[in-house]
Amino acid sequence: MEIADTKRSIAKGALYFLTGTFMSRITGMARDLSMAFCFGASPAVSTFLIAFRLSNLLRRLFGEGALMNGFVPFFEEKRKVDPHCGAIFFRDLFWSIALLLTAIIVLIEAVVCPLYYLGTFSPQVSETLLLTMIQLPGLFFICLFGVVIALLQCERIFFIPGVVPVAFNTLWIVSLWGLKKWDPLFAMRGLSVVIVAAFALQFLFTLIPLKKIIFSKMNFKQWCSPTLFSRELALMVVPVIFGVIGVAATQINSALDLLMARWVSLSGPSFLNYAQRVYQLPIGVFAIAISSALLPPLSRAIKNGNIDQYRLLIAYGIEKSYTLLVPGTIAIGVLGLCSINLLFGRGEFNQSAVCETTLSLWGYAMGLVPSAFILLMAPAFCARGDYKTPMIGSLISVIVNVVINAILIAFFNLGPSSIAFSTTITAYINVIFLSKKLKIEKVLGINFIKIVVSALCGGVITAYIGNTLFNDPTLALLMGEKDIFLTRDFTAQLIHFGSLASIFGMLTLLFAHFFKATSFLELFKKG
Repeated sequence: MEIADTKRSIAKGALYFLTGTFMSRITGMARDLSMAFCFGASPAVSTFLIAFRLSNLLRRLFGEGALMNGFVPFFEEKRKVDPHCGAIFFRDLFWSIALLLTAIIVLIEAVVCPLYYLGTFSPQVSETLLLTMIQLPGLFFICLFGVVIALLQCERIFFIPGVVPVAFNTLWIVSLWGLKKWDPLFAMRGLSVVIVAAFALQFLFTLIPLKKIIFSKMNFKQWCSPTLFSRELALMVVPVIFGVIGVAATQINSALDLLMARWVSLSGPSFLNYAQRVYQLPIGVFAIAISSALLPPLSRAIKNGNIDQYRLLIAYGIEKSYTLLVPGTIAIGVLGLCSINLLFGRGEFNQSAVCETTLSLWGYAMGLVPSAFILLMAPAFCARGDYKTPMIGSLISVIVNVVINAILIAFFNLGPSSIAFSTTITAYINVIFLSKKLKIEKVLGINFIKIVVSALCGGVITAYIGNTLFNDPTLALLMGEKDIFLTRDFTAQLIHFGSLASIFGMLTLLFAHFFKATSFLELFKKG
């Protein structure tokens, strides 16, 4: 008997995914802290990050994102007819993707290898090519990992997909401390080898629940006898192509951001990367959790012809996202500097790096809410078979982002943080476009305004208290001053951040009570 999708079941699934993802994000943060402490924002780290981004360009095409959004509606349709048909559909997709990935990796290596050995490039470009070649085989494991977790989420298994990256991050962290005394150039080469092994380890952990699901519907011989690139899979081609174009545009745009940051400053990609890690913590923990829990129920609602349920689930996801992320945005504005100093302000990560990373974090944080909305809206379109609209939104965003970056960097000669602000502007443009097509403008009502006002009041008062009582330099940095004092003592950093965070939390909750921001207050109710 099929289990009905309700707000409670969505919340439960999102909670499981959130719990697992929170654990993986914490270890991911520990990974970045170790990276910053051991190697700082050196040019070698920036080269590694660019190579990592380039080698993972295809990850969101074949492992998650477009493929996942395309797979779930088709799988739910097959499974509704017969669970065995759904298992066969997944089997054929799994082995077809595995074969396709092998061919792509071999082809790319065959192209990049001669470029590295025969090309006449600068040392930075040559090193980027070498690290990309080393890291590229990891694409095979991370993409198959994405295919497997798509199935697990359809089966309402959310904790394992969220928590498995802990293994990846742990291996990365251990290797960092082992490579700490190496020359940064060679350390990044060693780290590139390690992350391939880490991707493989992460994938192996997902095979445990996959085995239970698959072998309950077919035997081992049937699993090993796929129909490669079957006619059933061909039905996914057009939808996935639309998704691939949109995701590819976004990924290429992200890679261009790092290259532009490198043009502005040799350490620019490092500033953006560390800022993104902090900014992506609320995105990864809350928005992706809700989005991942929503896609299968949205697909089932469409397949069952339940349009009211479909709209209800979208509205529910949007409300939960802004309830959590509007205060998060204000918190990053008020606590951004002291949090970056607490996380990274030691070892090789100097005061200038803290300031530049904070500026980039502020740029990204302003787009936190629209970025979360985009993550929710794209699956909503895919669930009803509309893959074209998210693609168009992504292409518009890319074009706008490139133009804005060119203006801010080439004409006004602004720093790496301008790239983060450009990303925020494009996120607002994209979400406006998608919301018009999805017709969900009415979701942002009086409750949204109450949460914004409550968080703003709490943030303004916290900033004033921080400036007068704790000598917090946030306002000074906001006014353009770079010659500010930042303590390097961990205890002092922790007290500074903890005090301001507590003040902000209490004030925001107090104003939420005053303005009766019900959806925010419900987060603190038991049960």
